[in-house]
Amino acid sequence: MLAEWLKNIVVCSILFSVVLYIAPDPKMRRYVQAAVGFVMMMVVINPVIGWLGYADRIEFNTYSESLGMDVAEGDDEMYVRAMEEVVERFISDNCNADAVVRIVTGEELGIDSMEIYIQSDKVDTDGLRSAVSEEYGVDENRITIRRGNTDHMQEGL
Repeated sequence: MLAEWLKNIVVCSILFSVVLYIAPDPKMRRYVQAAVGFVMMMVVINPVIGWLGYADRIEFNTYSESLGMDVAEGDDEMYVRAMEEVVERFISDNCNADAVVRIVTGEELGIDSMEIYIQSDKVDTDGLRSAVSEEYGVDENRITIRRGNTDHMQEGL
């Protein structure tokens, strides 16, 4: 991990040096330098954020901001539906299959269980369960996958 971090810093430094060198206008160089400095700062700070355990909080805040809502204000159902849509897109992108996801949450909106209804018979359910578990941090035993027509599931929304 340390080697990768150092490699990222070195590669970014070289790349940014080239970008600064080819900047056509001295006035433009100042803006490019500011942007490069910001990106370089993020490259350097990123592992520190991970080590301190703030990465999950940052992802959650970014996610809730992208939804335009504050979960603490009682938008729990909307938040759970948004989480379901994210998982559905993940399955669609990675398995090329339509799916309907139902998530049951517990305290502090932690995922207690997840039911995935998938229409395709060609999808490896064990592989899908493992991929979803790894991507979203849900124990594989809490993920149920059922095959069948997903149209009736979407009508119930």
